[in-house]
Amino acid sequence: MQSRYMPTEVFLRLEREWQNMRHAERHLELEAERPKSDRNGLEPAAPAGRHDKFTSHAGDRTSLHA
Repeated sequence: MQSRYMPTEVFLRLEREWQNMRHAERHLELEAERPKSDRNGLEPAAPAGRHDKFTSHAGDRTSLHA
């Protein structure tokens, strides 16, 4: 009888690839939304320290371990 579950290594590899795809998609969306002058490096894309909902919040994760 065939197993109904995939091995953990396969799952983790697929999950890593999925996260890479999501990151690439978000990067392309942000690049497409930027005005042309920003793409040339003439103006900053966002104020320093500003995060969107897709940005990793490392501080939130580290506070869980404190």
